[in-house]
Amino acid sequence: MNFRPADSSLLPWKLGSTISTARACEMLGVCTSTVCEMIEDGTLKAYKVRNKPNSPWCINYDSVVAHVEKLHKANGLEKRF
Repeated sequence: MNFRPADSSLLPWKLGSTISTARACEMLGVCTSTVCEMIEDGTLKAYKVRNKPNSPWCINYDSVVAHVEKLHKANGLEKRF
C-alpha cells in the first residue's frame, strides 16, 4: 500500500498560484535581495522548494498583488492588477 500523500497536498498553495523570485522582482520593480527581505519580514508569503540555503523561493502571487494594491491605496493611485 502507498501511504504517501499527494505532492499537491503538501504545498501551502496551489501550484499555479506561485511565482519565481525573478517574476516578483519584475512585478515590484525591486532587486532580488529586496524580495528576499520582504519574504523574511513577512510582507510576501513564500516557501522554499527544498530545505537548503540555495533552494529557490516559490512566492505566493496573491501576496505580491496584495502588497502592490496596499502601496497604491496608500499613495492614492488606482489598482494596478
